[in-house]
Amino acid sequence: MQKIAVDTYNFPRMRKEGFVYVDKTAILHRLACGDFGKLFFLARPRRFGKSLAVSTLRALFEGRRDLFTGLAIEPIWDWSKSWPVIHLDMGSTQTDSVEEFKVRLVELLHNESTRNGVEISASNDPTILFARLIDALSKKAEDGQVVILIDEYDKPIIGHLGDSKANQFRDTLKSFYSVVKTYEDRLRFAFLTGVSKFAKVSIFSDLNNLIDKSLSVDTATLFGYTHEEVKNCFSQSIHDLALAMGISDDEAFAKIVYWYDGYRFEENAPLVINPVSLSLCITEQKFQDYWTQTAIPTFLIEAIKKKPINFSDIEVDIDDLSYYEPTDPNTTALLFQTGYLTIKSVEKFSENQYYHLGLPNHEVERSFMRNLSVAYANIEQTRSKSLMAAIERSLYTNDMDRFVEAL
Repeated sequence: MQKIAVDTYNFPRMRKEGFVYVDKTAILHRLACGDFGKLFFLARPRRFGKSLAVSTLRALFEGRRDLFTGLAIEPIWDWSKSWPVIHLDMGSTQTDSVEEFKVRLVELLHNESTRNGVEISASNDPTILFARLIDALSKKAEDGQVVILIDEYDKPIIGHLGDSKANQFRDTLKSFYSVVKTYEDRLRFAFLTGVSKFAKVSIFSDLNNLIDKSLSVDTATLFGYTHEEVKNCFSQSIHDLALAMGISDDEAFAKIVYWYDGYRFEENAPLVINPVSLSLCITEQKFQDYWTQTAIPTFLIEAIKKKPINFSDIEVDIDDLSYYEPTDPNTTALLFQTGYLTIKSVEKFSENQYYHLGLPNHEVERSFMRNLSVAYANIEQTRSKSLMAAIERSLYTNDMDRFVEAL
């Protein structure tokens, strides 16, 4: 049996313990080499491998060559150099109040200073501490430069989209992330990743030197697996899945594509398969809703209720996909950035380009419509699902009276 990671996104652990690792280091090299910039931002839906990419970059800049044996980047990276890395997982700072958020962020920065072996003078202001940490590590580094990796940069604000607290979190994050621009001359590399990109007048107004790779062709397959990658890396697991289901390997792969494929993050890029759904499917050897099993976040449902959209005909331009304001979310951008919509096709007229969007695959469509039905019916979830089962059963048994009653 192939060893498949379903609950870890830690690159060293995956490599040391023999988990299947889909080699994305050639793409990471284009970002990390420094030839095309050094400050990057990339947005992708939750559980698509962002944390694994950040963990991989940390190991790379720390010079841990042993972890990269046999990978694409190993023979082309300069292993004689390494840099101090500030790795901030903002998911651990999510809270209901800005005051508590600042306390957690201060603690996170102190933990990073301890891990890197430097001392920074105390302060209750995370922005000041962040600057002091960069300053201390740059003095320690051989070339005076530091690497900054920020995972889930938007997590503190995601739970407050559309409410009054969004502005408070936005302003705090705006001040905190402005340090990245202030200390640009001391940075070898910076990489921020999260689910959403907020409007330039919001968090990113003071961080306008970031290169946004969210809709770039050269990073379109960094997260998610292409068909070729799945066939090459998971062939044994697909064979085992096929045996368990009594179908051929080709039929098993076709079902994987039907259930979990369909994501496109640039108009000319190949489709990619949801990594977490694939891993759980071949581990459990059954097809179910995995990525969507925790249901649609409440803020998405509320956004759709406030600003309904026609799912059969969604046509937007690039500005509608790129960003939104946390206090007044653009429903289409929100659904696209969170992974419930994807690029189906593109039309070009003169200088204008229009994206046709749709639900990516069977898993998302099935789960999305079920959860949306529950929300709009305004019935307790268990009762709603019981009625759905009655509707489905009555259709299969040709019981039209029961069908109408349940409906």
